Amino acid sequence: MVTSSSRNWQLLKEKVSRLISEGEKLRKIHPDVYYEKARKWTPLKLILLMMYVDIYTKIMSKQRQKYQKMFYIDPLAGSGINKIKDTGDFLAGSPIISIVFARPLFDKYLFAEIDKKYRQALKERLKHLLSQERFEVHKDCNELLNKVANDIENSKESVHYLLFIDCEGMEVHWKSMQKILSYPGDVIFVFQTNEVWETIHRWRKHKTADSFFGNNDWRNATTPEDLLELYKNRIREVKTIEGYHRELIDDITIKGGRGPGFFHYNVIFATKKTRGGSPWYFKFIEYAKKKIEKYTGDAIKIALDIINGRSQQLDWFFPLTRPREPRHRTLNEYFP
Repeated sequence: MVTSSSRNWQLLKEKVSRLISEGEKLRKIHPDVYYEKARKWTPLKLILLMMYVDIYTKIMSKQRQKYQKMFYIDPLAGSGINKIKDTGDFLAGSPIISIVFARPLFDKYLFAEIDKKYRQALKERLKHLLSQERFEVHKDCNELLNKVANDIENSKESVHYLLFIDCEGMEVHWKSMQKILSYPGDVIFVFQTNEVWETIHRWRKHKTADSFFGNNDWRNATTPEDLLELYKNRIREVKTIEGYHRELIDDITIKGGRGPGFFHYNVIFATKKTRGGSPWYFKFIEYAKKKIEKYTGDAIKIALDIINGRSQQLDWFFPLTRPREPRHRTLNEYFP
């Protein structure tokens, strides 16, 4: 007998297999062009994105009467392929994940990449996955955010978006963030907690900090975590044109090692609370925190092995069984 859990398992393996397959094929396009600074913990944030894209597209596909269009926005997209510096592994990046794990596909994919070589490679790679009218690749992250906000404002159809921002530092200006946050959408923001602190206190780039936070309240921060909370509060303060705030704002810590000498960054998740209380969101955060924040070196190896097809231990990260109390929809029900 084929159970729901076994179907979920098989469908998830098929998605991971497709990600591997697409990554291998896309590497052959501009084979010398890939992001070279990825580290061994990079798969952790990519797995978080996989999970969220899968959940998000399934939920939003059932709300087409309210939101006719679904956008994916990735203003720091890279080339679509990463090379893990520590291991030599090649991984498909966020643009590829947003396509492979979406069910259904987003109506529009909007990317930006400042590096000309990366940008050209990304365009060519995307052509093998999407029709050209379905995606745009721009140069500047802030210009993209402003353009998308204007497009949504002028659209005759209502739009909801998933915004994934994978910062290296403080590239995104608050003015641009505030503009896009004024429209309905979910946010995943990779906040480089230690890097932001270092940029302010070691390198004294105070004007950059003013642009990033949109004010100078960062001057009151006494720890890197204070800066993280400040940015989360800035997101929380913005009210959308529908009149709501993103009340559900959490973060998951990804560490570059153990102990006080190692850097870390935080992945911020922000969405509004649904009428049903958003049990799927709380389940996602609870589960992801449990798996990510207490990781070991073995866990990172498993994550790399999963994405590169060397391991079938998908249950290490992805919950694949139905909940015991079906009257409440949980994260498990939104997996394939």
